[in-house]
Amino acid sequence: MILVATLIALILERLIPELDERRSLHWFAVLRGRVWGALPEGLRRGWAGLGLALLLPVGGLGLFAGWIEGWLWGLPALMLAIVVLFLALRPGGVDEAIDGYIAARAAGEEGTARHHAQNLIATEMPADLEGEVRAVADSVLWQSLERLFSVLFWFFLLGPVGALFYRLCVELAQDKDSVETGVAEAARAVLAVLDWAPARLLAGGFILAGSFEDGVAAWTEDSAPVGQSEDAVPDFATRVEAGNRACVLRVGRGALRAEAQEITSELGETGLMQADVSLVRGARGLVLRTLVIWLAVLSLLTLAGVVI
Repeated sequence: MILVATLIALILERLIPELDERRSLHWFAVLRGRVWGALPEGLRRGWAGLGLALLLPVGGLGLFAGWIEGWLWGLPALMLAIVVLFLALRPGGVDEAIDGYIAARAAGEEGTARHHAQNLIATEMPADLEGEVRAVADSVLWQSLERLFSVLFWFFLLGPVGALFYRLCVELAQDKDSVETGVAEAARAVLAVLDWAPARLLAGGFILAGSFEDGVAAWTEDSAPVGQSEDAVPDFATRVEAGNRACVLRVGRGALRAEAQEITSELGETGLMQADVSLVRGARGLVLRTLVIWLAVLSLLTLAGVVI
């Protein structure tokens, strides 16, 4: 069931982007508002607020999934798994932004390329072209964890409940109201822990899907987390998240042999400056090959009876 549900949900997510609007979590915001509205102020904050916000949807899904288990040869459970996984895979038009960025840089359209790059890069935009291309490639690698691989990992492990739990934690970590009440900080800590194992498995997939020797060398490299000073003393969530990010980006760059790739530009026939963005293409290709490896492993586990 897990394998079939995963394949169908990925097909829907990849081939029918028009369904993105169906993945809105507006219902969760409404439900959360009603639950919190009935609670004392102290229970809406921090870890208590996080637990109570997640209790009804996640607990309710678990009870419902258990209730329909075994009905009609498992078809209702399969449909539920497909729907929940599809909802849990984060929308956002990342593939469209990558395509737009590659096309704009190839055509020398500076403004359009910078617009797409800004949508992809969560941190401050680099001023130089080489820094921009490398930052976009890094974003492709890192967002694959948050948007895809962590969701799949917890779906493989805990079924629909795991996928929904992860997605709702992401939603709470980014919600403005949750920031004010301290719920977002608690959700960030949970997400950092939830991402720890998937980040290392993703890095292992990068090694198998890219340059093996360079990827292994990057894995064993002892360095400070990417983007963090060695002298910094961050809180728990920031420290674990930085470690996850360092692992994914360091190994991903190694598997891509990113440091050896030069970012070149030249004046095109139209008189506009065209840039080589093969590193971004390589990053997306690495992610897709890693996804194939994950699905192949899941298939083997299914055949062996480890995963149902």
